[in-house]
Amino acid sequence: GILPSAKYLLHAGVLNKHKNLTSLVNSFKTALSPNDPDWHLVLIGAASKSQFDDDSIAISEAIEALGLTRQVHLLGYVNDDVLAQYYSKASGYIFPSYNEGFGLPLLEAMKFGLPIAAADNTCLPEIGKHAAIYFDPHNVSDIAKSIKKIMAKDQDVMDSLTHQQAVLSNYTWEKAVLEISAISQQVVIGRASSRK
Repeated sequence: GILPSAKYLLHAGVLNKHKNLTSLVNSFKTALSPNDPDWHLVLIGAASKSQFDDDSIAISEAIEALGLTRQVHLLGYVNDDVLAQYYSKASGYIFPSYNEGFGLPLLEAMKFGLPIAAADNTCLPEIGKHAAIYFDPHNVSDIAKSIKKIMAKDQDVMDSLTHQQAVLSNYTWEKAVLEISAISQQVVIGRASSRK
């Protein structure tokens, strides 16, 4: 269940290799300070259905090897209500993906007013704008630095929170639905015309 007293960072998403979660576990270990040992990392999401893209075994091995079994929690798939509870009690959201199509969890985390550290690549800075802090996803110490900033509620992190409402207002669900249906319409039309 939810760790009542613990401070934790959150990541939600399928345990795919491109999500870069073994680096996240390594970075979390680097960021932990002996003076403040009661931080946790909660990873919510099922193993990937693709055996080539599934990273769940490597993630578990990294947790084990780094002696983090007490602090890193692999929760598997949870329903939306439980997920919302984890978002609402988290101290921050970390999004270390190498590549992302859209990055919906960024908007979810903003909805709950969470400090966010995200990879500085693909669409994430474009979506998150100034409402998150960014790191190089290929650099464990850079990820760790961002994690430390979130743990410390660093000034950059506090500043980023002031931009969240503005970013969210660009993404009303109606607008998102319209954009998605426009894309799927094009796909359907494209398929239909290629059959002729």
